[in-house]
Amino acid sequence: MNNGNMASMHDRQHRQIRKPVLLNKTRSILLIAWGLTIFVWLPPIWFYFFQTDYFLGNFRGLQNFKVSAPFLLIIFCWAILLSVPKTRTRKIIIGAGSSFMSLGFVLIYYEIFHHTGGFVVLFSGMSMLSMVREEPELDDGK
Repeated sequence: MNNGNMASMHDRQHRQIRKPVLLNKTRSILLIAWGLTIFVWLPPIWFYFFQTDYFLGNFRGLQNFKVSAPFLLIIFCWAILLSVPKTRTRKIIIGAGSSFMSLGFVLIYYEIFHHTGGFVVLFSGMSMLSMVREEPELDDGK
């Protein structure tokens, strides 16, 4: 038997098995990013239109758009960047997860979200990083 054909057949089978796993993780990463974006943008939009407190009392810090705009825009920009398939690389996902984690620490420390929202941002970053960590790195032989 030709050993080269067996190796290429094994590589094709390996790629076919791995592909659905990557699609599920990509979908999960996008759900985390856009879910977090909606979660963080909902209180200031609610306050702008209804001029009442958001139904979760822990989000009063977000109602002041001048204070929360940098956090809102950072999360929104990461979600857009992750939505473009060409920019959804391992390094970008690690950057987004690390950014969400550090942003969560800042929000908890300064109590802008009173802890609950900060922990949501922190844990979303941790879950993104755990998804990237579980994915084996491809070695191209370089």
